[in-house]
Amino acid sequence: MKRLILILMLAALSVAGMATSTKHGAINKGYTALSKPMAFTAADSLVGNGGFHVLTSDSLVVLITNKQDYLQYQTITTTLGYCSGAHAVTITAWGKVTSTDSWHNIGSAVSWTSTSSNPGIITSGTTAKNYNYLRITYVASGATQCVAVLTFDIKTTNIFPYAAVTLTGRMTSIGLTSTGATANLNASSNYATNINTGTSTALTTIGNSLGTVAIASSAWGITAAGAATGLTTVAMAGALSGATNVTASGTITAANFTRKTSPAPFDSTGTITAAKMLRSTIKCVSTSAVTMTTPTATAIAALIPNCGQGTSFELTIDNSGSSSAGAVTLALDASIVQPPAEIITGQKTLTLAIGTVGRFYIYFISGTAAKIYRVF
Repeated sequence: MKRLILILMLAALSVAGMATSTKHGAINKGYTALSKPMAFTAADSLVGNGGFHVLTSDSLVVLITNKQDYLQYQTITTTLGYCSGAHAVTITAWGKVTSTDSWHNIGSAVSWTSTSSNPGIITSGTTAKNYNYLRITYVASGATQCVAVLTFDIKTTNIFPYAAVTLTGRMTSIGLTSTGATANLNASSNYATNINTGTSTALTTIGNSLGTVAIASSAWGITAAGAATGLTTVAMAGALSGATNVTASGTITAANFTRKTSPAPFDSTGTITAAKMLRSTIKCVSTSAVTMTTPTATAIAALIPNCGQGTSFELTIDNSGSSSAGAVTLALDASIVQPPAEIITGQKTLTLAIGTVGRFYIYFISGTAAKIYRVF
């Protein structure tokens, strides 16, 4: 009988050496902190040492109920003290959505070896989860030791509440993130409109199958992310800048519109390309006479979107840098003609003496024919 009692006592001591104590807490719905502070007392007895102790190969488990309607970040903060021995405790956190779900690791485990490790902090990182159950464990190593849990706290941060959204029409997708919001909304067809309310330098993009237009909210300007077609009128209070191509079926109106380009060089007799004509300024530096022949009206019109009757542009020929016999004569292709009679004195003069600048106005009467007037 005595031998049996001795065997039972040894077995009890063996189990005690690997005992586990469990502590329970809760975060009430709608809150982000414990409903009451977590206290570790001798009532949480672990092998007679109180639940606030972890000994050789022992585990202390803290279970938190956290039933919320939000995606959350979690932060666990704890401090420990030691009683005796070689201290080595691993603190780990897990979470799960439902009671039958498996545990998922939260953040990185803390390896506590001395009070210099205080406070031990575990954070969930950048991924928010709707964990309704939380589990934090303190596991002592196999070395002889006695470590006490002094404080424990857990805080959660809501990322965004779930809410019903009602939209009239068809919605292809809508998504929300913590750093901003992006929504793809569709009111009439399968073409998305993207709305971004992120950082101050972000672009708001509005578009359909024809292309997109990106509006820079920080600069209060308009830039083209694609081809903006089918526009009737674009009205601006300031300057239109940074645009490569603007295609419109109607009129582009701006309060102040200044076209500034680098002059196209042309220093010997030949035909001007349509691209150089549309640079708006041609510069000649020559010591001998130069004849500049215009391309056809059709060639110029091909580079102007929707060019037709009513389209016009101005051309400046800068001969101020020429010398000696470097006069410039502008010769016209048959598709570009001068009016039969002068309205402004000298308008029919197509020759520029050295050291002078001439300005010409080209007006299209169709996509294949134009008239030219000398302004000065």
